[in-house]
Amino acid sequence: MKRLSLGLVGLVVLGGCGAVEEQASAPETVTQTVTKTTTATETAPSTTAEAFDPTAIRSVVVDFGPHGNAVGQRMFQVNRHSGSTALPSVNWESKGEDGDLRGYDCGVIVDISGPGGIDERMRSSECSGSVSNLTEASALGTYNVRVEVSPPNGDDAVVAETDFELIGYGQ
Repeated sequence: MKRLSLGLVGLVVLGGCGAVEEQASAPETVTQTVTKTTTATETAPSTTAEAFDPTAIRSVVVDFGPHGNAVGQRMFQVNRHSGSTALPSVNWESKGEDGDLRGYDCGVIVDISGPGGIDERMRSSECSGSVSNLTEASALGTYNVRVEVSPPNGDDAVVAETDFELIGYGQ
């Protein structure tokens, strides 16, 4: 019997005689499957940036509404017949990280002081709002308006101040 060396391909068993015949070897092909393994590492969040707080107040803007005899920017005049006028309405807007802060959970103090002993104080819970129907004033001069807003998150109050001028009729 003839000895055969067997390759990688396969063998064919011939008829019942038990003889084994070598088949032609096919070219050897190797297929390799590569699986990439990555190890994830957690990084602690940066502590340099402040966390977003929707109730934080960054600034307060104060302006005046339609009440009062407005004759210019931050300028009002007394009425020709009475010699006095209602103090202008005071509007405030609390500005946060996400625009105007609305709601009724702030602590607000609006103070108006000026000549002739004017010393008005109004309170509100509106984070952005207004006060109107204020007292009559006849003393000409500069009046100071101070708005203090305490935010709902417990941070320190934010204060905005401005002034306006009350002039005589026709001045």
